[in-house]
Amino acid sequence: DLWKRPKNWKELVELVDWATEDQVPVQLNAPRGVAINSTSQLLKRRAFIHVVNYDRANAAPAKAIEIGFRVPENRQPLRVTVHAPGQKAAQPIEFGKSGALTTFMLPDVQVYCVVMIEW
Repeated sequence: DLWKRPKNWKELVELVDWATEDQVPVQLNAPRGVAINSTSQLLKRRAFIHVVNYDRANAAPAKAIEIGFRVPENRQPLRVTVHAPGQKAAQPIEFGKSGALTTFMLPDVQVYCVVMIEW
């Protein structure tokens, strides 16, 4: 099994929240084996979230992936799009707000996709 959560994973999450003063830039609620990495291009007013499904033992795509992203202060999200291998064009994603986070749901990720958030 490639991805095993440590027994104290909840404590690790609490420590990250404490260290960032609850200002974590990206939050993820996803099935086991899904990982994310985010990068921002502040001058271009956009960010990218790379989403990888490492659960290769289960050939099915990961489903119901919920992501929250902290858009810079005094900015409002304009668009969220997802780009995935095999797609001809970027697909728009519906998004909302939950406190300071822009939130959205990815219906599924086979292996990889990248989400672009513009503000």
